[in-house]
Amino acid sequence: MPAWKSPGARALLALFALCSIGMSSANAAWPDKPVRMVVPFLAGSMGEVVARIIGDELRPRLGQSILVETRPGGGGNPGTAFVAQAPADGYTLLVAATNNLVINQSLYRNLGFDPLQAFDPVTMLADVPSVLFVGAAVPAQDFAGVVAWAKANAGKVNYGSPGSGTTPHLYAETINQRFGLAMTHVPYKGAGQVVQALLGGDIQFYLAGAGVGVAHVKAGKFKAIAAASPTRLAAFPDVPTFAEAGLAGIPANNWWGLAAPRGTPQDIIDRLHKSIVEVLALPAVRERFTQLGLVGIGNTPTQMAKQLTDEAAYWKKALPALGVKTD
Repeated sequence: MPAWKSPGARALLALFALCSIGMSSANAAWPDKPVRMVVPFLAGSMGEVVARIIGDELRPRLGQSILVETRPGGGGNPGTAFVAQAPADGYTLLVAATNNLVINQSLYRNLGFDPLQAFDPVTMLADVPSVLFVGAAVPAQDFAGVVAWAKANAGKVNYGSPGSGTTPHLYAETINQRFGLAMTHVPYKGAGQVVQALLGGDIQFYLAGAGVGVAHVKAGKFKAIAAASPTRLAAFPDVPTFAEAGLAGIPANNWWGLAAPRGTPQDIIDRLHKSIVEVLALPAVRERFTQLGLVGIGNTPTQMAKQLTDEAAYWKKALPALGVKTD
């Protein structure tokens, strides 16, 4: 009798088949309970806003509630680590910013995990072109005027960020060094605090997503000087792009992407991706993104993985030159 026909072999084959069917059925049933999307920043952050917009439309497509949970602190590292350590079953997902997946591993000495290895990419949700905002008291109407004013007040000008090592910090410091502005960095705990500091005159310069400043610009409390987008933003049609304003070549975009713990079944990744692409194509979602100064993406997991690899390599090289220090 051939070995593969022996009773023992047949029993093992049968067991393997049952296990395969069971695994396939389990994945096919996903989700059979609420799905959690973790944002590793404060409530009210753009990441939470994006997660809720996407989550509201995912609910009817997946047939389950989408729970958005914020886990702030530590540059987003604790919240990111929490998802990295979660079961790879599709029920705990990460809504990540640029820092979380491509910057912090080169910025923090003891991060404890490599984001490129800890997660399976799903898709980029939204690009967030930064807008350079200055306080209403700054006597400049364009970037050249901001440069001249900052140099005339060297050592007296502050720029704010939601924390050391965040993209608003890194991008503003790039501008600071490139143009010799001698501005002082003032880190805060979240974008809301930075906005209040700019309104109060404690800082004079802030790089942030368009949605942060639309209402304040309309009220005359901020000035929008330049937008880091290929074309002018619908939210600020009269504001020049970085290229038009003399800031060509300076990276100043943040993005929000969706990732799952490494080892999440591919059929779950594929279903999530397909559903999110459908959500991003909805007219209501597109309109809401435009109002917030966001650009929907929805690229494939493979495309997202390449983008992460490329950007991580860029920041590994760029960070030492900026001299940014973190705790």
